Amino acid sequence: MKKKGSKIKGFIFLILILALFGTAFYIYSGLSLFKPRDLGISYTSADYSRALEKTGMEIIVDGVTVSGQVQIALAEGRTGDTFTAFVLAAIANPGPDKKMIKDYSFEFSDFERKTFILTNQEATAFLNGLAPSFFWFDNIQVKALQNGKVEASSTVDTKKLMTELYSDVADKIPIPLPDRVNIYGITSMSVTNNELSWYPDSFYLGPVPLPERYMDDSTIKAVEPYLQRLYTIVPGFEIISLTTQGNGFFVDAVFPQRVVVTKR
Repeated sequence: MKKKGSKIKGFIFLILILALFGTAFYIYSGLSLFKPRDLGISYTSADYSRALEKTGMEIIVDGVTVSGQVQIALAEGRTGDTFTAFVLAAIANPGPDKKMIKDYSFEFSDFERKTFILTNQEATAFLNGLAPSFFWFDNIQVKALQNGKVEASSTVDTKKLMTELYSDVADKIPIPLPDRVNIYGITSMSVTNNELSWYPDSFYLGPVPLPERYMDDSTIKAVEPYLQRLYTIVPGFEIISLTTQGNGFFVDAVFPQRVVVTKR
């Protein structure tokens, strides 16, 4: 019974049940109407291109190669240049109009092991630019701290996340969740042979800290398998080692060198 209770609490932690915190209106507005916390990490197309070069990945969506230039086009509000309407509309379109994974087929091939270090800027660019139209997070910022911990903030597309990644447990949630939630946290984190180990020092939903009763060891351990789905969803992708190193992230992983995404 104790183990079952820990898993339930861990799942509540993961899916951000807002009923745990005070006045519903204040919480809902604070979590969804504003951008996530700014960690001061900005990036350019060069950061994204360097990250892709280090991984060796080439991402092709409906015949269009997604490059770092797409990020700059969006940042500067450009809608033309050498980019197709499909790229701007489908690949680089954050927010509620994201495409559903089930609407596309993904082909991963030519796997190779790569070892490298990503700067904070490169890591942030990579996470935002990898597949923004299909991803469950927007406005991601990640920062490797000097003490070996990780600081991160983002907006979670809760509805999309529950539909695509946690559909097996979504119907067990007793209350409605907001479609989008801002999150922020500082955590000790590492991945070894695809097994995640983490321990958050703090975790915020909008302006509200998660209660201490959801920060005990058993609850944190129970949530790890759910978080691992974020990367194990990619067949053949394996993180051999992921740790912080100075002002960046050390990565040793097996990456698909070619990713082809086509509309079903």
